Amino acid sequence: MHRCHYLLFCLSLALGTVSSQAFAATINGELFKWHPVEIDFTGPLASEADTSPNPFLDYRLTVELTSPSGKVTRVPGYFAGDGQGHGRGNIWRARFSADEVGQWHYHALIHSGSEIALSLSLDEGLEIELTGSSGDMQIAPAPYDAPEFLRHGRLEYVGEHYLKFRDGPYWIKGGTDSPENLLGFSGIDGTFDQGGIDELFLHDYAEHRGDFVEGDPLFTHSQTGADSRGLIGALNYLGAQGVNSVFFLPMNLGGDGQDTYPFVGASKERFDKTHYDISKLHQWNQVLAHAQRQGIALNIVLSETETANEQWLDDGALGVERKLFFRELVARFGYLLAAKWNLGEENDFPRVELDKHADYLQALDWSGKPIAVHTHINQFYRYGEIVGDSRYGASSIQYDEQFAGQFVEQWRTNSANAGHPWVLDMDENTNGLTPESNADRRKQILYDVLFSGGNIEWYFGYHPQPIGGDIDAGDFRQRESMWQQMRFAREMMQNELPFWEMEPADWRVSGDSDAYGGAEVFALMGEAYAIYLPQSTGAEVLNTGSVSGRFGLRWFDPRTGAMSNGSQQLSASDNLALGSPPYSMGEDWVVLINRLDQAIEQDAVSQSSNEAPVFNALPERTVSVGESVLIKLTATDSDGTFPSVTVGALPAGMKINGPGNGLLELIWTVPGDAAAESVVELIAIDALDSSLRSTQQLIINVRGGEAGLAETGNPLIESSPDATLRDLAPVFETIPLQQLEAGRVLALRVIAKGADGAPPALMLIDGPEGAAFVDNGDGTRTFTWQTRASDTGNRTITFMARDHELANLVSTLQVEVQITP
Repeated sequence: MHRCHYLLFCLSLALGTVSSQAFAATINGELFKWHPVEIDFTGPLASEADTSPNPFLDYRLTVELTSPSGKVTRVPGYFAGDGQGHGRGNIWRARFSADEVGQWHYHALIHSGSEIALSLSLDEGLEIELTGSSGDMQIAPAPYDAPEFLRHGRLEYVGEHYLKFRDGPYWIKGGTDSPENLLGFSGIDGTFDQGGIDELFLHDYAEHRGDFVEGDPLFTHSQTGADSRGLIGALNYLGAQGVNSVFFLPMNLGGDGQDTYPFVGASKERFDKTHYDISKLHQWNQVLAHAQRQGIALNIVLSETETANEQWLDDGALGVERKLFFRELVARFGYLLAAKWNLGEENDFPRVELDKHADYLQALDWSGKPIAVHTHINQFYRYGEIVGDSRYGASSIQYDEQFAGQFVEQWRTNSANAGHPWVLDMDENTNGLTPESNADRRKQILYDVLFSGGNIEWYFGYHPQPIGGDIDAGDFRQRESMWQQMRFAREMMQNELPFWEMEPADWRVSGDSDAYGGAEVFALMGEAYAIYLPQSTGAEVLNTGSVSGRFGLRWFDPRTGAMSNGSQQLSASDNLALGSPPYSMGEDWVVLINRLDQAIEQDAVSQSSNEAPVFNALPERTVSVGESVLIKLTATDSDGTFPSVTVGALPAGMKINGPGNGLLELIWTVPGDAAAESVVELIAIDALDSSLRSTQQLIINVRGGEAGLAETGNPLIESSPDATLRDLAPVFETIPLQQLEAGRVLALRVIAKGADGAPPALMLIDGPEGAAFVDNGDGTRTFTWQTRASDTGNRTITFMARDHELANLVSTLQVEVQITP
């Protein structure tokens, strides 16, 4: 589906929803899983300047949303003026993104009372009647060609060192830390410089106006007439370059820029700090939602280190002003899928205040975004206090360049040992990034961070125009070389490595140069090794550990992203010579070493001796009705390759996720009618020979579940004794020949129907490396494959459908794919 067709389809669906609910709330948005939805209610008429009552402080809208599985989510709402960005009206709004397909029910409650907005108790305040306060909406599966975040879902902390999309892969951050006053933009309503260090400065991002695309959000500053093209174009440019995160302050009064604030005014009077600029926030939302559509996550920094900024609200405490600030941000932007709450640049708040901030945010934030604390340069006194505390899921480290990898490894270890592994974000490097420093930063920081298991954003420092610095930089092309090389590194890791399972292991390389701190090693013992050599010598050796098997070696050029093959017949060794790079000896290189398939590499072992893969150590699980569980399973193959994994039969309501490399995740909110012994049929398929497969049963004991039902057989077969199995097998919808250029994504929706009308189990039998086959929640699956230059040629992809009751009723679908250079 082309972008314009996708947008028109979304619009038509939204309009259809509005007209069908004329007597209920007004629902706007794209009614797909993970897509933004706005639910508007007609409530008290008010103005953003009212004081008695104050519509931001003395009313509280809460919307309870019940999912198809029965889970209840409470979303804070807000006063939206007329709903179109004007400050007077009677529209009260909640923004939401649904994580399940099917029918959702909403019920809104609005209460009045002095400062009631700050109360977390639904019982407090006087309830005001709302017309159409309850209703339903139908959420469809996300379209296969939706933008990445809207397809993969919420980016979440999952108790590991990387964030993960709910319906997608683990994620590596490669972003920009500057400018910190990203929203100090001349095209946004109510935005004026209030005396920052760059006098009378606002961003115009003029160099990016040409990156604006027709159909992007277009709005203007109501007083100056400046429009949004520069900032929106800049986000388009960053997304196209693979920059997938931005760091910004939503309130920098008293700080460096003094040009970004959500309030109606910039004074320290209580009136300004408790009244919010509706038109400005309406435009902020358009900007931030557009960033997400470009694949850009948000590092939202809630205060600045300058004392005046830290004490701007409630003199530094968690009082009325800061609680309202947090509530307005969560209510208006909590629906965004990829974001982190950062409790303050170079944070100086006492531990007791930090915990209060985190507790209040978590109580409001129904989406569960990770919370981080930013450090002063190389200082970790606060981290020693909070490490292991479940409130905090990520770091935000400011560091001198020579300590980049050291700090990642230090806090990976410290947080894991404390029982609560952090996502390691290196959010601010000293001395900044310039075009001239690009090579040094790559050699000393970029790969040190990535191959130590961390994530990175680049700080710009302070430099004259046209390069610009942390406050006034407006042309992101000035640093394009780093954006490209960071993208090369990130995509290489995502495409070639099981990075989320790997650990730093620098000691495994010897014979390396001491330049830039020496070699960086990221390893999954016995399977994969990634070695960064800041200065290749040809004398480096790798200790692979006490493993057996054969390995293949490749050389990755971090300057160009080119991959070259090296030796493919290497034996495991404690002294494995890496050899010389294919060219440019003395430059920096990445060496990738991966375990090869022994059935192919060893002529003495015939194909017939290959064994089917199996799932390892199936757990014994006992769960209760209503409990939400995540079960992680791993299948391995004795030939050393990663098998394909899927399921056959599975309990109602259970969802699966296959992150790759033999991993399978089962996600289940246990329904009341679950069988006392609920069975999941697990299937592991050999990557080289799809005829080699194993089927195993995982039995989950359900407390409070119903007794297992006796098998009733297939009524269709019983009533049709002369029917052939072929006639009763599931039937696929045909998929024509697929033609695309190498480097593009192939996306297919696979649909099959059983003879009795029930959806069959769908499996990917012969899939290419790096492909995903995701359950859409409606009996269909979406196949996606990021093709590469090496995939050029013809390929057949095979899918299998199996009847939901009888395993011998199967059919296959072969899709021919032609990939051109």
